[in-house]
Amino acid sequence: EPSVVGLAIYDQHGMLLAANENMRQTLHMEGERDPRYYDVSLFSRQPFHDLTTANEIAEFHFCTKMEVPERDLNCYLELQLKPQLDDTGQVMHYSLAARDVTEERSFYQKNRENDEQIRHANAEIQRYEMELQYLMDKCDMRVWRASFSTQEVTLYKSLNQYERKLTLDDLRHFFVDNEEALTYKFSHPEEVFSQPISLVRHMRSIFHEGEEMQWDLIDSIPVHDKDGKLEGCFGIIRNITPLIEAQELLKEETQRANDSARLKSVFMANMTHEIRTPLNSIVGFSDLLPMIESPEDKKEMVRVIMNNCDMLLRLINDILEISTTDGNAIIINPEETD
Repeated sequence: EPSVVGLAIYDQHGMLLAANENMRQTLHMEGERDPRYYDVSLFSRQPFHDLTTANEIAEFHFCTKMEVPERDLNCYLELQLKPQLDDTGQVMHYSLAARDVTEERSFYQKNRENDEQIRHANAEIQRYEMELQYLMDKCDMRVWRASFSTQEVTLYKSLNQYERKLTLDDLRHFFVDNEEALTYKFSHPEEVFSQPISLVRHMRSIFHEGEEMQWDLIDSIPVHDKDGKLEGCFGIIRNITPLIEAQELLKEETQRANDSARLKSVFMANMTHEIRTPLNSIVGFSDLLPMIESPEDKKEMVRVIMNNCDMLLRLINDILEISTTDGNAIIINPEETD
């Protein structure tokens, strides 16, 4: 069985003496005595030229890239150069062991890349967990998971530890839907939760003490096992009571604004009619006044004109008073009165 390591023997001057078959294949040698390797000293080649010289007593163990384009050689080699000494401590020859580590190096680099990707993915997961935990804390929200095999529902306030476990039958207590429809839904959860759903329910709080009602937004997606069989569902329950109350308040304010605009339109229509009535009398009798010769009739017409002028003035003052009150320019201080 051939050795997995290439071996070569060099004399004290670095000239190649012999090489095993694995070394020949590793270095792509040609023929029995390849001039490229047999006729040139080892110490004149890179990387040995910069590391050692002939007769230097030193052992080297390193990895280098070997490129010989004319021999189609391009690989990474692990090399170990070791001097063999005689009894006087002089170098007799050198042994060189070579091992092709190209695939091993590639595998190592891929492992490093994978480790970096895993580290980056873990950092992203931690960031997402932190953001989700912030939302769960600030938005009065719970993550929930239901198992149809155990008939259990688990609520999570934290991503690492569950907060509460309920059976599907216990969960019915929190809903106030039609009892018959509710019984069917909880008796056939595979039908209800087989597709992604999102619904809003007015219900008793699942994750707060007491019987106080609240509005919850419930999201759910089905969970299947490796064989594609529906085994449960997973989702989020969020308390949206403040949002619903804000919407209701907005509806009330919108209705109040619409009513105010309608009342103002009716008021303006009535005021237009009320202003026009005395004004018509003033204009009409003023046109007739020059044509009347009788002093008594003129006096009566002047009296009518003055009365309508007084009526018009009081009406305008009342309108100004109302507009001032509507603009909160008048401060009313209620006091006890006899």
